[in-house]
Amino acid sequence: MSQLKNGGNSVDYLQLDISDPSSVRKAVAEVQEKYGGIDILVNNAGIATKGDAFDADVVRDTLATNYYGTKNATESFLPLIRPGGRIIFISSTLGKRSFLKSEELKKRFGNADIEEVHRLLQEFQKAVEDGTYAEKGWQKSAYGVSKVAVTAYTGILARSKELQDKKILAFAVCPGWCRTDMAGDKAPKSADQGAETPVYLALAKEDEIAKGNGKFWTEGAVAEW
Repeated sequence: MSQLKNGGNSVDYLQLDISDPSSVRKAVAEVQEKYGGIDILVNNAGIATKGDAFDADVVRDTLATNYYGTKNATESFLPLIRPGGRIIFISSTLGKRSFLKSEELKKRFGNADIEEVHRLLQEFQKAVEDGTYAEKGWQKSAYGVSKVAVTAYTGILARSKELQDKKILAFAVCPGWCRTDMAGDKAPKSADQGAETPVYLALAKEDEIAKGNGKFWTEGAVAEW
């Protein structure tokens, strides 16, 4: 763990690969040893393949980081999150169910528990391997499907007994298209502008945002997903 200093402020940082369980375990141990707990967890790590690359390997790698890695990191850090804490998942416009072509898939994601989300992702992987993904209602975007799964997981986690007992709130947030190394320099928003809603949800008073717990947010408000 290293530290950056800027005037009276300091930021500790450590390297973490959320697709590597051993890296996650090491990070959790270091944070626990130094701080004992955390108040806010922002799940911002993710990958997206540039260009038209799309095959079973792309799907596998994207889901491993964006969904399974995010889920594992969240559940590994969860014991460290103090009562009243917040969990923010960075989703996407593509993370809405309307991104899917199939009404059946939209309904299944909307009513899913964890096991059903995993079944759906396995079906997506198999459909890509078989070349039948389009006829089965999936889009040609591993990134988009991964974010639909993250949005669904947010709601499932928010309803869990563990979060409710500790009064931890969880939100999925679309920051908008922001100028980053991954998204490119043509995006209309700066990274600071994209951070406005996640920061609001992390710091707002509970009574301002509690009704939006487990929901999909964008531009400072709850949106249909």
